[in-house]
Amino acid sequence: MQELLLGVWRKTGKQILLITHDIEEAVFLASELILLSPGPGRIVERLALNFGQRYADGEPCRAIKSDPAFIARREYVLSRVFEQRTPHAQGVWS
Repeated sequence: MQELLLGVWRKTGKQILLITHDIEEAVFLASELILLSPGPGRIVERLALNFGQRYADGEPCRAIKSDPAFIARREYVLSRVFEQRTPHAQGVWS
């Protein structure tokens, strides 16, 4: 589905808003990733990304997702998300 969505984006040139809880998907697809606080949802950080564009330009998905830059950005986003967890959520996820 990710590759299909990027294909539609490339062909139409239209902006797409995707809301996902899948960090890897967000990092791969987004040209701009907006991190929100747990609640109320406030913008915590905006990140400019180019992994989806690299795929649209012909780079294989597997090569992008194994790139150290992709892995580092994914891990950074994960760390930002998990540092915002509430005590209740930590108990649920622990």
